[in-house]
Amino acid sequence: MLLASEILHSITANIGIVSQQSYISSLSYTLGHFTRSSILQTMDDITQYTAPLRWQGGEPLVGPLLAMIGDVEVVGLGEPTHGDSQSLRLKRAIVREMSAMPGRMLVAWERGVGHIELVNRFLGERGGLPREEVRLVYPWVYEEVQDLFGWLGAVASERDVMLRGVDMDGPPPERVLDELRRRAGMPLSTALATVQELAAESKDHRVSAARWSAMAKTVSSVILREQAISPADQLLVRTIQQWGEYERLKAISATDPAPWEYRDRCLAENLAAQQAITKPNRVAFWAHNGHVSKWSARAGGHLAGAHNYRAIGVAFGAGSFHAWEPGDRAIHTRRLRPATAQLPPPDSIEALLQRAGVGDCFIDLRAMRNGENPLLQPLAIREVGLAADTSQFTTPKPITEIFDVLVWIREVTPAGIIRDHGATW
Repeated sequence: MLLASEILHSITANIGIVSQQSYISSLSYTLGHFTRSSILQTMDDITQYTAPLRWQGGEPLVGPLLAMIGDVEVVGLGEPTHGDSQSLRLKRAIVREMSAMPGRMLVAWERGVGHIELVNRFLGERGGLPREEVRLVYPWVYEEVQDLFGWLGAVASERDVMLRGVDMDGPPPERVLDELRRRAGMPLSTALATVQELAAESKDHRVSAARWSAMAKTVSSVILREQAISPADQLLVRTIQQWGEYERLKAISATDPAPWEYRDRCLAENLAAQQAITKPNRVAFWAHNGHVSKWSARAGGHLAGAHNYRAIGVAFGAGSFHAWEPGDRAIHTRRLRPATAQLPPPDSIEALLQRAGVGDCFIDLRAMRNGENPLLQPLAIREVGLAADTSQFTTPKPITEIFDVLVWIREVTPAGIIRDHGATW
């Protein structure tokens, strides 16, 4: 077996160690079932299948990551929170690099089809998203994303890169819905008027599952009869029907997995529909870690079954980020506030990487699916989303099965917030 000093030199040359002192400390510390020997084995495994993540002027250099995933049809770009700067900068850099490749590129965003349609209009008319309209992409209400939209507005035609929404609309912005009603025939226009009324009503009080069901069925039946509208409008109407069904499922049981699994299936179906409409050579699916993961019930699991798909997850050990303030207030009144990262539990991938002293890096999990190594055991991973006032970690699961590449960042900082409130769905 190599001496600790020899391992230290090897790891430092490849991915960096926080410090020799923390490294030696990690070797002598036993954290839960991560023993000294398992940590040493983890370090051996990681040196073989890892590329360093370097930062230049605060921006990540993602060339090694793109070389690692190769030429793929769809790439899922995950994030463990919706409000840390490093994840957003990482994804922004990946989108920019992918857009420079030959052919057409689609950026498929985890936001409503109608909302991103309106964002696209601003990009075309004004070369970027006005700050007062950043609510259209809530919760990505940050300077890092604003910069990406400004860049997309400047290079979209030159690089043939398109931005489209793939989430259900709840409902679309009034401007988009009004224009859709004008383009549609009478039955569809009437059905959409009912949608607007129900959306306004749902902001003030709870709507029954039966009423959501009636709305979804009405819109669905009209779609089947409507032949004159474009494929893009058909998708927009279908996402409205999806929203009604999603709300019906939540009204029955907000704790049951059915609503969330339904939404993930819709994300995958809507991405496929946008592909059929835009015909891109490659797709970057911008969403949360959970959605891009290859777990069977998540969007990434559906995409993996139908596409040449790679899922990129992100994990971090410490720091802070923006998330909803604690409380049970309605979505329209909860505000984004700085939140502190919880300490990784002993059975998490973050704890293992921290104790091994691993620096920022890209880990090729595909190469670690065979043989024996600590990453094959079920491990928890940080998955915050919008709310950080409960546990920040998932139940343990095999990380090598749900992501193809894991990006490890030792510490994150809050993204540059523009708007702290006002969800629009």
